[in-house]
Amino acid sequence: MKIINKITGETITNGLDDFNAGILIDEYQNDDYVIVEDTKAEKEAKLSKMIDFSIPFWMDMIDETKNMNVNTKPMSRGMWNLILSKRDCSLYSKGIKPHRNWKITDVKRYFGIKGSASEMAEQLNEIYTLITETNQTENK
Repeated sequence: MKIINKITGETITNGLDDFNAGILIDEYQNDDYVIVEDTKAEKEAKLSKMIDFSIPFWMDMIDETKNMNVNTKPMSRGMWNLILSKRDCSLYSKGIKPHRNWKITDVKRYFGIKGSASEMAEQLNEIYTLITETNQTENK
């Protein structure tokens, strides 16, 4: 997602999601800016830059022997861990430890990401969005 100035062609891309883009457009309060969604090719390019098969998460995403059934549909262990880790990091960023043995370093190692809990939650949300949007366009 990006915000483009219609007049100058300037683009704003850093840290944008639907919520942030809406706030920025309201902040500028003029019709010179427009929100533009990423194309399928841009989303796939972002996703391919993130993939590193030395990271346990990506290995779990492709290993079909570790699939599980969720609501009678197969789901990879990597996707399951991504969904739970999104929840856990957003809880931890608000000062709530998800459970007694939970450690943020385990999440960092598993996904190969760095940063504070809130930054990690954003990164996990971005990974989840890219994976689900790419899968939705392939299934159509």
